[in-house]
Amino acid sequence: MMPKRRKQGPQKPESPLEAKMREIAEREAKNRAAMDECNKVIKEAPQRAEKMARAKRDELISRAARTEARRGNPATLPDHWRLEGHTAAPSRYKRLRSERRQGRLLFFALLPVAVGLGYYVYYTITHS
Repeated sequence: MMPKRRKQGPQKPESPLEAKMREIAEREAKNRAAMDECNKVIKEAPQRAEKMARAKRDELISRAARTEARRGNPATLPDHWRLEGHTAAPSRYKRLRSERRQGRLLFFALLPVAVGLGYYVYYTITHS
């Protein structure tokens, strides 16, 4: 048989000391939870750092593999297999921004030269 429960009467009002102790206990529980969270982050920090370093290393390796395959890069060796005329694999290649800028600069540098040469030829033919 179960023991009889006491009937609870009206609750006594909480004394200021008990209220202060309950408040301190709640703050202590919050601080403990925050400390546990901080300890967890501290334990995971080396693993996260290793993971980030591995991801960065993989990114650098993949970026280096992409840039070394471009023609005109002095760090790459000539690939004679691709130059033998294999028509099955088209060699589409997006030009780099620096190559496009260099071509544009060359065009605008040679344009006045061509205009000047045309004017010179026109002047010598018409005034001879």
